[in-house]
Parts: sequence; C-alpha cells; structure tokens
Amino acid sequence: MRLNAFSYLVATSLISLILSCYNGVEDLESNNDFETRIDSTVETSQTETTLLDSSLAEEKELEQNKKRKIMTKRLELSSEDSIKFWVIGDTYIERSKSIRSQIRELRKERAREVSDERGIEMLNQRLSLKEAEVRYEKEFSNELLGVISAKKVVIYFRMEESYTKRTAQRKKKQNAQQRRKKNMEKRQENKKLTK
Repeated sequence: MRLNAFSYLVATSLISLILSCYNGVEDLESNNDFETRIDSTVETSQTETTLLDSSLAEEKELEQNKKRKIMTKRLELSSEDSIKFWVIGDTYIERSKSIRSQIRELRKERAREVSDERGIEMLNQRLSLKEAEVRYEKEFSNELLGVISAKKVVIYFRMEESYTKRTAQRKKKQNAQQRRKKNMEKRQENKKLTK
C-alpha cells in the first residue's frame, strides 16, 4: 500500500514538474527562473511525501489501536492481563514482521534469473525463516499461556488470522482502485497532450 501510494505521488509530481516546466518555458526570463521553478516543485513534492508518510503512520497507528481494543474486549482481558498480554504480543508481532519482511525480500529476487546454487541458497533461507516463524509462534503461545487461558490463545490466533486476511483483502482492493484511478488519469493526460 505505502509503496503504491508513494509511487503514485512521485509519478504525479514528476508529471506536474515536466508539464509546469514545459508550459512555462516561453515565459521564463532566464535559466535561474527555470531552476527556481524546478526547486520549488521538488520542495513541494518532498513536502507532499512527508505528509503522506506521516498520514500513513497515523492511519496505521489508529488501526493498531482499534485492533487492540477489539481484541482486548473479545478476549475479555482485565486491565492487568491486557498489559501483560500486549507486552508479549508486541514482541511477537515485531519478530513476525521482521521474518515476513525477510521472506518478501527473498521473493523479490527473480527466480528465473538465479543460478541453481543461488536457488538452493534461497530455498534454504526461506525454510529457515519459516522454521523461525513457527518457533516464535510456539514461544509466543507458551508465554501467553502464562497470562491467559488456552481457549483465549486459540481465539487470539483466529482473530489475528481473520484480521490479517481482511487487511490483505482491503489493501488489494485499494491497490486495484488506485491502479484504475492512475490509468484513468493517464488516459485523460494523454487526451490533453494529443489535443
């Protein structure tokens, strides 16, 4: 989601930079005016990127807080249990994110372009990461059993899986909408340029 939004922002900023520079070339008095115009457009783009990053961070934090409240309520955790639970849960979530991030990085490497030797290395890395993920989940489950009942641990994992699935579906839908919007804007821009 973030990469797509960032890519969209960069692309639209570059298009506006090119168009503003192209449209204003006849009006410019000197090369300094041209450079000033580019600098101001780049500064605007950087400001927009910073605002987008902070907005995404705030949105993510709100989503996490909402998730915590829902899970705490559904698990019927007391305030004391809730504190203990989320200390353990936050550690687990960070470890899991780190592992999933490493797995995603492995996926980015094009399998068709690697040697057999590198392919074996990639498979071993992926399996090691998956094993670490399962190991962390076992540790997490055991730690949770010291705080909440087994039934609540099972409920937690089901809610987490459901949440992850819904989030992935929502992101997929948002990405599709952004692609459609981007394609529509490209078509409109192409129509303007051809006129």
